[in-house]
This record gives sequence, structure tokens and C-alpha cells, in this order.
Amino acid sequence: MAKKAVLGILAGAGELPLICAREVLRRNIPVRIFLVAEEEIRQQLAYQKEFANITEKVSLGKFGALLKTFQKHGITDLVLLGKVRKEHIFRGLRYDWKALSVMATMRTFNDDEFFRVMLREFQKIGITVIPQARYLQSLLLPEGNYTRKKPSKKDEEDIHYGLYYARKIGELDIGQTVIVRNKAVLAIEAIEGTDACIERAGQYSHGKGGIVCKAEKKFQDPRFDMPTVGISTLLSMYKARLHVLAIESNKTFVVNPPEFIQKANELSIIVAARRAPRKL
Repeated sequence: MAKKAVLGILAGAGELPLICAREVLRRNIPVRIFLVAEEEIRQQLAYQKEFANITEKVSLGKFGALLKTFQKHGITDLVLLGKVRKEHIFRGLRYDWKALSVMATMRTFNDDEFFRVMLREFQKIGITVIPQARYLQSLLLPEGNYTRKKPSKKDEEDIHYGLYYARKIGELDIGQTVIVRNKAVLAIEAIEGTDACIERAGQYSHGKGGIVCKAEKKFQDPRFDMPTVGISTLLSMYKARLHVLAIESNKTFVVNPPEFIQKANELSIIVAARRAPRKL
């Protein structure tokens, strides 16, 4: 008799793992949640209330133990969701022998390489890592304008320019966000993350606005690191006085879209989904 499929959610920070868990349980799929201990999980109370009997903490530094835990629970499929900051992984951890041996095979310490090496180890023990969007299709927005305020003609030119370069930096595995104004790049996202990139751009826009553009990488692996925006993105933009958020349509997760759009309207921030151009 074939063993019963059990889905594992390797959960970093943010709401995506919670949203996925609720959807999976709604479909009556057996699931187990593994909280990445290196990350501060702000929704800890939600896990305790809703999923206490199927949740446990794990450490990426104890990679050998992590693999054994997956095997103990009969995990057959795995989805990686939530933010896992690279500075937490490569600084201040105590690694087991398995983690050290895996890291020794990495050619670089870029995000894509880290996840590819992890995926290879999961596959060795019979675990299939599935696309992040498998249970999160409702968070992907098709092309269109989503707020009461719409982009101006000048904004549209900057959106085209910014999404093009967002894909370009993705090709280099640097980040997924570019912030522009008047067809000039104010900031690009690197290890600091989207919110810090927005804050930096605000220092150069001098309160005159700017376009935050987020797109998937040219060779995006759908199993990890899909572009994501949430209310914290909007709050950072409002503080930095940036007025348009442009995301790649059908490629970017929007956490809780109805609440997100409502908040954008309250803050007078324009939200638009567009296809990322292949040329300027």
C-alpha cells in the first residue's frame, strides 16, 4: 500500500505560511508546519491557536535533524513559504555536520544557490518541493489597476522602465525590487529587503513620489522566493512618500488582497499590476 501523502510547510516570517495552511486544511490535505527557528515569527500566537497540534520549530543550522524530522512525520511534499533572511542563516548559527557538508557544496551564497542545494537534499530523501503558488493562486493579481487612483501617463512610463530593470537585477540574483522616478533608479533591493530599500529611496525622492516596481526573476524557480508584497510594503511607501506600487501581474503574491487594496486606498497609494517588459 502506498504511503499517505503528507504536506510539509517550511515556514519563515510573514503571513504566507498561515494562509497556505488554512487553504490546505480547507481541502482536507494532511499537513505539518515547521517554523524556522532562526526567524522571528510574528504570527506565533496564530500558530499556537490554530495549528498547535501540527506545528513545531526547526533550525536550518541543524539540517541533519531537519531532514530526520521530515522523515519522522512522513513528509512527501514540501512547500517553502515566508521570509528567511540570509543574514540569519550565515551568521551566528551553530551548524551540525550535515549543514556544514551541504554548505561546502555551494558555489556562491546567493539566495538561489542556497535554495537549490536545500532542494537537492530534500529530493534525496524522497520529498518533492512544490511550487509556492500551488495553494496560493488567490494571491496573484491579473493585469489591471486596483485602486481608486490610477497611474498617470508619466507614471506608466516609469512603471515600464522600473519593471524592466526589476527583471534585470533578478537575472543577477540581487533582488526583485527597483524604485524609480523620472526614469532614474533611486534604489535597488539587495540583502536588506524591500522595506529597507523603500526607506532608502525615500531619502532621495525628497517627498516628490516614486514608483516601487517588483517583478519575478527571469529564471524564477516557482518553488521559492516568489515576489511578495503586503501591508508593511504600503506602510513603508507611505512613510517614504512613494506613490505607486507596480507589481508583475500573475507573478507576485499580494498578502490578503482585499485588505491590501483597502489599505492602499486609505493611504492614497496607487496599485497596478502589469506584464514586465522584455525590452525598453
